Amino acid sequence: MDSDTIAWLVPSFGNPLALQAIQNPQNAALSTPSLPLLASSPPPLLSPLDNTPYTGPALRLSLSHRPKSHLGLLMGTDPSCDVVLPKLPGISRRHCHLTFDAESRLVLRDTSKNGTAVWYDDRSNGDKRDFTWVLSSGAECGFPDRVGTLVVDIQTVRFQVVVNPEAGRARGYVRRVDDFLMELAGRREAAVAPLFSGRTAAAGEAGRRGRERGFVKHTVEEEGKGPQTFLWNVARPWDPVIPVYE
Repeated sequence: MDSDTIAWLVPSFGNPLALQAIQNPQNAALSTPSLPLLASSPPPLLSPLDNTPYTGPALRLSLSHRPKSHLGLLMGTDPSCDVVLPKLPGISRRHCHLTFDAESRLVLRDTSKNGTAVWYDDRSNGDKRDFTWVLSSGAECGFPDRVGTLVVDIQTVRFQVVVNPEAGRARGYVRRVDDFLMELAGRREAAVAPLFSGRTAAAGEAGRRGRERGFVKHTVEEEGKGPQTFLWNVARPWDPVIPVYE
């Protein structure tokens, strides 16, 4: 049983821009020559007009891969991303990232200027910004298990996400996901610590009460910008810091 692979990314109906990304030498660390035959999943198709299966290369997303950032598996045009996308209008340098939620489900989070769309079969809400989509059911049965075709559309770069059905059933899956998230949390703590060093929280008593509830409150003030307050859930350090608008 393959307990390491989370999912594979293949071109949606042979999308040439997605294939270009898959064949990009900068993504060689994730590249695999072909998608394995999965008994529980229909093979991706080259075209919606016939039943010719896609047999080309794919990007393999795994728990053993160490993401390049504290966010997760980054997708964008910047060379520092885990999945480097073609430099096209509308695609941000760090457009979106793949990570896990509290239920150990694979999720996609948009962080772009122009948005991302996710298709569940033939249904989509269009491009969304600062939005999170669930891509797998994790260790439990549920949405989106019954979805036949799952497509991530990043400003016309369209990947079909083929979730590994064995991953969530494998022994130790939740523990491995937790380890993955804890590593991200450690990187996040190291990344945000310099931002908060030497700065005082807006209210010490409020910060103390926040820590008792599992939240730490920080106020950051950058040159040329007003102060911005953030809440960090130290009980769940892998969760992103939350901006507070007062």
